[in-house]
Amino acid sequence: MKTLISSLALTGLLALAACKTTSTQNVIYPSVHPGGRPAAEQVHARIYKPEGAGPFPAILVLHGCDGIKQHYEGWAEVAASWGYVAVLVDSFTGRGFGQICTNTADVQPDERVLDIVGTTAYLKTLPYVKADAIGLFGFSHGGWTIMKGVQANARLTNSGVKAAVAYYPWCDPERDGNVDLPLLILMGAADNWTPPERCRNLKDQRRLRKPELVDMVFYDGAYHAFDIPGRTMEMLGRGEGGSITMRRVGYNAPAAIDAMKRAKAFFDTHLKP
Repeated sequence: MKTLISSLALTGLLALAACKTTSTQNVIYPSVHPGGRPAAEQVHARIYKPEGAGPFPAILVLHGCDGIKQHYEGWAEVAASWGYVAVLVDSFTGRGFGQICTNTADVQPDERVLDIVGTTAYLKTLPYVKADAIGLFGFSHGGWTIMKGVQANARLTNSGVKAAVAYYPWCDPERDGNVDLPLLILMGAADNWTPPERCRNLKDQRRLRKPELVDMVFYDGAYHAFDIPGRTMEMLGRGEGGSITMRRVGYNAPAAIDAMKRAKAFFDTHLKP
């Protein structure tokens, strides 16, 4: 967490001293069944609350296949510094997993969409949250979850979700065209884990029913996980065709800085009108 915050603070993009998180709280609440009833699966989450009484809009941070890591905690801190209640949603612990990078189907994105619904229901019980102004902020597997959650049949607008930002998601040109709320996709053009062509095809092949809701940015030379400070490296991961091969991940400072600016502006536009 400190690595991410330090890297971003050095760019002059954050003023954490002026807008600090005053409290964090670990909570557990039920996910839901497709019909909306509470499910047996328990969602573990950490809430980051900005200074003040609120009510504040909220951003749900959705981790990647690696599960809860300091990097996502850092993003939750950043979202709180922007003036949002940030909720770091853990979809793996309650299901008995730590990480699923070599078997990404162990927890399906549709299951995580139900965790989003359960989280929004919980947020309605908190007086300092504007439950009708919720954003989704997902990374990799969390971005894949967003691609399913923004579809009209997921009905997340009924749960107060107003906008979503997906970092390097898995896109399905055949099934992800019915986007029903504002969506920003941020990807590395050199990503060999979640191929950017799959997202490009949504627009290029005119698969989107409401193309005006979707904005996409592709960063030349950037790999998967371009926002995570550190060296470029290879790691095992399941990707296109179901194959488990070495995938390249690596930090790209220009892409990370630009993407963060775009994400903040996007959320501010749609959650702070």
